[in-house]
Amino acid sequence: MLPACLHALQGIAGGWPRTAAFISTALSLLLGFLVFYLAQDLSAIDALYLTIVTISTVGYGDISPTTPALRGFTVFYILIGTGAVFAQLANAFAGVLEAFTDWVKRLIDKFDPTDRRVDTTGDGKRDTEVTGRSAGMSGKAHDLTGDGHADFIGPPPALVFWAQELLPAMLLLLLVQLASASIFTALVPDLLFGPALYHCFITATTVGYGDVPLTTPEARLFACFHIVVSVSWLAALLSSVDTLRAKRASRLKRAALIEKPPQREQIMALDHDGQGVDQLEFVVGMLQVLGVELCGEPLSWGDVRPFMILFDRLDVDNNKKLSKTDLETYAQMTELAKLGRAQAKARVQAKARALPRARAALARATGSLAHFKRPGTKPASGVAWVPQASGASERRTNIYGVNEGRLSACVAEESWASEESVDVELPVAS
Repeated sequence: MLPACLHALQGIAGGWPRTAAFISTALSLLLGFLVFYLAQDLSAIDALYLTIVTISTVGYGDISPTTPALRGFTVFYILIGTGAVFAQLANAFAGVLEAFTDWVKRLIDKFDPTDRRVDTTGDGKRDTEVTGRSAGMSGKAHDLTGDGHADFIGPPPALVFWAQELLPAMLLLLLVQLASASIFTALVPDLLFGPALYHCFITATTVGYGDVPLTTPEARLFACFHIVVSVSWLAALLSSVDTLRAKRASRLKRAALIEKPPQREQIMALDHDGQGVDQLEFVVGMLQVLGVELCGEPLSWGDVRPFMILFDRLDVDNNKKLSKTDLETYAQMTELAKLGRAQAKARVQAKARALPRARAALARATGSLAHFKRPGTKPASGVAWVPQASGASERRTNIYGVNEGRLSACVAEESWASEESVDVELPVAS
């Protein structure tokens, strides 16, 4: 029962940022809706319509704030709505567009003749994904080892790449506009399909001329949905162009690096220890040439070194391979180190608990030990017993010496439960 509850709590904690974003978005929408509904005396549909038109920056102009106070609120609300509220709505709906694109690419991938997996261990099992292969139609396969199987697949031609990345989203967006235009013609009297389709595209681009009026409450209610979907999908489609351009450039660069290896001078420049370029140096160097980043910064040897140190720590038998025995031995060493730290912490805590009792014992013993410090006598040492109230334990005060008017002592408690030792100093009574 307890593990199940903990797992449920972890799931809630993991999804909290998304939940908090959803709650803040809903509250912001509710704020705009209530202000326009109550302050401008609009109907519920018109208040929601004005809220969506405002935060999406479409701004048809058929309904607008009518008082200076409402205009001031609208300026403030636009800054919040466009930067936070509509951004959350756009991310939610853009995810649907991305999922549809991935689904279409998986369908196309079924017709791709290139190998999906390759045998890298020699056991006859193809258990490793072929480098360069992605969903959809791929490029030319390259046999680097000469075994008759593809080891690397190049990127597809430019026309194929851009078509399978953008056409699914463009077609879905077009279908939505055609369907929306049909719905508007049914909801708005005397509205023809041509002007309705024109209105849909003008809305998707957030231009929003407002020259095609939505005269019925039903049309305005549907417009709220159409605005959010169309604007967010078109924005996601346009923003993906730069991402796709960077993806294609990196894939072309990787293909060129594999098909045409670097020159001798470039390879020898990867030697960091003066003993020739080993496999690790070559791989890291190639990743640096490809522009691989770690934590948002270009990969460097300083980033690799901590992982090399960690590998050496795990490699207990120093054979440059991590076996099951290495990992079990390292786990045992880790547990022993953890136990040692716990014991050290317990000893420190025991001394901290014993210190007040030691001071009290020395305070009681000071008067009876005053004779150890007499004028003209040498520093002396001895033992004084201070009995406890309980018979289960007794306290012994070991006197190391009396010198310059101070008593140096160690108090040790001897019992079946504990044994503690604390060094303290206390002024000696005259």
